[in-house]
Amino acid sequence: CWACGEAHLAVDDPVEHIVGSALGSTLTTDRFGGSCNRELGVRVDQPFCRDFLIAVSRARHGIRDPRRPKRPPPNPRHNAKTPDGRPVIFDWRDGSMILPPHVAEEGERVVITAPTEEEVREAAKAKIERMRRKGQEVRLTPAKMSREKSDEPITAKMSLAFSSTLRARVAAKIALGAFSLALPEDWLDTDAAKLLQSWLWDEKPKTSGGEVIFAPPKRVPPPIDSFGRPPLHTLFFLPSGKSAMFGIVLFGEELMMTATGPL
Repeated sequence: CWACGEAHLAVDDPVEHIVGSALGSTLTTDRFGGSCNRELGVRVDQPFCRDFLIAVSRARHGIRDPRRPKRPPPNPRHNAKTPDGRPVIFDWRDGSMILPPHVAEEGERVVITAPTEEEVREAAKAKIERMRRKGQEVRLTPAKMSREKSDEPITAKMSLAFSSTLRARVAAKIALGAFSLALPEDWLDTDAAKLLQSWLWDEKPKTSGGEVIFAPPKRVPPPIDSFGRPPLHTLFFLPSGKSAMFGIVLFGEELMMTATGPL
């Protein structure tokens, strides 16, 4: 098994998608054992699909999960707010921004702001129901509705988080899967192979020098950006003397690099 180095391959093991199938890839290998295949699906592929930047790329390019072809890619979850604290929803699939209904209590009055009158009424109904469930007194008076139009742009701030450990695992899994198609099996005896396998399974992946890996997302620099256009994934070797680096470009937008050692 190229994922762990142990001799546990079976003829009926399912193929492993080298880049997750939910990311639009069809490249597979039959050199990953079934138990490693299942474990990596939970440990690597599923969390990576939920990674914000990857989810944005899926949404922008309309990459559907082949197991659910009728379902569009989900809109990535995020926490964005305007300067006054109102939540904002970005729909990354079409680039639109939505201000959901905002409910504020001002003394005995409830003020609701929403894009449409229908949304104001729905929000008011939900607010009244919540108050009554809590046993609060509700005194209804004729509502006042006003319309406002503004050409001022709406600004919002959003905080993002990513896992450098997860990106190291993804790079290792893709590299080992690609190498299983391109390199002879005795490469598994090299230190480079054992290093990549350790990235998959160790709690904290480390470099060959013993430092914990910090693998932030990286933009694709020229001339590598000419190898593949979004939303293509590109895998490539970059020779350097007797050794090589292995490059991974996802969606034509994010670069990952791993060392392969002597070749």
